[in-house]
Amino acid sequence: MIAEALNTAHEHDAYQSRTGTTLGPLHGIPYTLKDTFDVSGYDSSIGFSSLSNVPAEQDSVLQATLSRLGGILLAKTNVPQTLLTFECNNPIFGKTENPVVRGFTSGGSSGGEAAVLGRNGSAIGFGSDIGGSLRIPAGWCGIFALKTVQGRFTKRGNMSKILHVSLLFPFPLFD
Repeated sequence: MIAEALNTAHEHDAYQSRTGTTLGPLHGIPYTLKDTFDVSGYDSSIGFSSLSNVPAEQDSVLQATLSRLGGILLAKTNVPQTLLTFECNNPIFGKTENPVVRGFTSGGSSGGEAAVLGRNGSAIGFGSDIGGSLRIPAGWCGIFALKTVQGRFTKRGNMSKILHVSLLFPFPLFD
């Protein structure tokens, strides 16, 4: 999604130059989404080949909201197949490694998000968690996670309806 992100950034710049205002409080801020969130025109495969090449028809509510507020989506990030493991590996996209210690896992199921943020690849990421799927990868990748309470974010347009939507931040926990 990098080409689309660059185009969106240029559109944001042109809008700001033309109007002297921003599109919203997230104007120009790059973010990533866990693969479970629908983005129009892209798969939400959660690591299953049967869900590959089945692009979402519309954006999840979270994606639509972030975009409307001026954020710029960089990528959807890898997850373990079924989302039910502490390793981030699936037969479609392969294994996501730890960004701090090569050869080690980034954790799961929000391991792709944690790895991107652990390498400062995005300003903020959105994952999900019910049993450690966000907290474990954040700890293993040296970043900060905020696990929200049930109902803080909508789950409409999210392949995994049971998980709490949560935030990840690339604030390093160690050098």
